[in-house]
Amino acid sequence: MSEDLNQPREFKPLGQYRLPTLQTKDALHLFIARIRRRFDSSNDKPYIAEDKLHHTALQILNDVADPPAWGQLLAELDVTLRDWVAEERPSQGLKLIVLPPGEENGLLAKWARQNDHTVLAPPERISLLESDSLAIQTVREQVQAHAKQPGVLVIPELDRWFLRHRNGLGVLRALLESLDGIERHCVIGCNSWAWVYLKKAVSADMILPDGMTFQAFDAERLRHWFHQLGEAHEDHDLTFRLTRTGEDVMAFPEKNVAHDFFQGLAARSFGIPWVAWHLWRRSLRTGSRSDTLNGENEQAHDPEEKHLLAAADDDRTLWVAALEEYTLPGREHDMVLQILHALLIHGGASAEELSAVLPRQVESALLVALRKAGIIYRSGSTYRCQPAAYPAIRSGLAVAGFPTDRL
Repeated sequence: MSEDLNQPREFKPLGQYRLPTLQTKDALHLFIARIRRRFDSSNDKPYIAEDKLHHTALQILNDVADPPAWGQLLAELDVTLRDWVAEERPSQGLKLIVLPPGEENGLLAKWARQNDHTVLAPPERISLLESDSLAIQTVREQVQAHAKQPGVLVIPELDRWFLRHRNGLGVLRALLESLDGIERHCVIGCNSWAWVYLKKAVSADMILPDGMTFQAFDAERLRHWFHQLGEAHEDHDLTFRLTRTGEDVMAFPEKNVAHDFFQGLAARSFGIPWVAWHLWRRSLRTGSRSDTLNGENEQAHDPEEKHLLAAADDDRTLWVAALEEYTLPGREHDMVLQILHALLIHGGASAEELSAVLPRQVESALLVALRKAGIIYRSGSTYRCQPAAYPAIRSGLAVAGFPTDRL
């Protein structure tokens, strides 16, 4: 390969993110294939009947696509900040790390704990609506207490310090003002949708430095990562085959170019590792030869077909189904978009918090409908956008004219 995929890539300034895209020819072929699958399936029988396959057991999924969904990002964040952390008096004491939404496992917090850095925890979110002078003074005193201590101060999620409400920005303003001129290393993390909002709402970019983010995961990078995850399985001889053709998506073709499946996955996920990871996990299926192979394939005499038949062994083959397509509910469409936009900006929110930041009370039935559609999920009392549904969510918001993030 032209680049060592094991070599960590440093984060780059915002605005330099290169979205993985399909070549025009590949995009056209994908579009035509989708049309054919929708209107004419009679002459294009898949190698494996997907309706006979089973969703892969959680234990197997954790073996072959183990969380967290970072890939090399923890190492890359460390490489990016290592020299700066080692500087006794850096020219810029603040660093801003901007990440797309959907990162569920706390990348920045994990980096802080791994390196014994100090983490500044956010206040209770709903208490931000009561941001009186006492709460603001408390934040200032917190930062002041840490301001001149040695080491690195980390604020992993700036999006947890505000609510998009007329009374929900006071604590954040106090935090940003206190960070101005801080005399120690300080790393601030923020999700990309929140950052767009905060630049307009409180001019956060006037205080914080230009942000950085990771380099997009292209097709080769995704294939390499998922191959490494698969090797962690107790049976290292696993094969990942497309249900449509039986092709091994991990095989190296000529010129070491990743399979078209990964080209499509990289483009669909915008190069975001946790989005691609969730789509990948959801595409994996298991099955048995007797249940899943089409009848005509059972009668195969061609050596290649016999080889594919042998590879259908349940214990060593995982089947890769077509990537899931998500559709936003049509009813209450405007309210659905407002809910999703609020969830992205806040990195998740409770029903109470959503009702506080939206024009009207959020109906619980609407949240249930979004959960059933696989668009959002609930963790405790907090609702978040499903990472696998993020491409559909972002597209829906963009088409409707909502301000979107920019990496």
